[in-house]
Amino acid sequence: MIRGETYSDSKTFGSLTTAKAWERRRLAELDGVKSVAVLEEDETQNLTIGELIDQYIKKTGTMGRSKTAVLNSLKGSPVLSHIKLNDFKPQHLFNYCRIRVTECEPQTIWQDISFLRSVFKQARVLLALDIDDEVFIKAMPTLKEHNLVSKSKQRSRKASTAELDLVLQHLRQPNPKRTIPVADIVEFAFESSMRRSEVCQLKWSNLEADRSIIKIMERKDPSNKHTNDQDVPLTPRALEIILAQPKTSVYIFPYKPDSIRAAWSKACKKLGINDLRYHDLRRTGLTRLIEAGLTEFEVRQISGHKDVRMLQRYVNISPEQVAEKLKGLDVV
Repeated sequence: MIRGETYSDSKTFGSLTTAKAWERRRLAELDGVKSVAVLEEDETQNLTIGELIDQYIKKTGTMGRSKTAVLNSLKGSPVLSHIKLNDFKPQHLFNYCRIRVTECEPQTIWQDISFLRSVFKQARVLLALDIDDEVFIKAMPTLKEHNLVSKSKQRSRKASTAELDLVLQHLRQPNPKRTIPVADIVEFAFESSMRRSEVCQLKWSNLEADRSIIKIMERKDPSNKHTNDQDVPLTPRALEIILAQPKTSVYIFPYKPDSIRAAWSKACKKLGINDLRYHDLRRTGLTRLIEAGLTEFEVRQISGHKDVRMLQRYVNISPEQVAEKLKGLDVV
């Protein structure tokens, strides 16, 4: 509410931030002049979501591949990109999700919304913009109720010994069309528990064969995206596979990660192995290390997880395995 000697005005808003912004604009209008702060505020509100994302990307620089891809997609979204920040409402998010769900799963849309929300949450500090994530807070209950967004379910699929042996046997068969040593890479992925991108960026110069250690440069880490170089211990078989590779490049496995995944998927499909992803090799390998008796701290040196909770999402010990170990306990 604005009151003066001869003027009174009021309006209802959904948030204190919006109400304060309106109050400042009306006071400036009544004074017949716009202050610098009000001008800056108007410029902020006239920004579109696409322009906001563009400014955020330029300001933050390097981001994770997933976040970069999602934000670039949202920046060009015909549903959201043209909307001005001042006009942005929960209904816009609902409309975006309702269209998006025809193209992908609710878990993927959850990631879209989460990344976009992070832009709004950080814009106040990074870009000095007077905005918040209130629209997302209001929209989320409805998005969940209509099954438009959903957190990713924890995956537990592992490759059995029989499945892994079958795939490796198939991939080792002579094939003149195959130019990638997929069998070696698959077995190395299981032995090392490394991600595809990590395997393909390994360099000969970072290998210390006498110590059975290799350095992974800028390893994935949400809290440290740029300088997370890590020395990783290798199993004897993993080292053996590396040393068997020809030195035709600075990289040990100079191949595209997507080509490796495609070869894996093709092999599994041909062999009738269902719902087994290449990334499941990482879970399979890490679980084997725990079963072999390595401590969580030791396994994290191999997996690269800084948070034990993230490691627990990968490691999958069955109740039957625990029950079998309990049989060895002494009776009191």
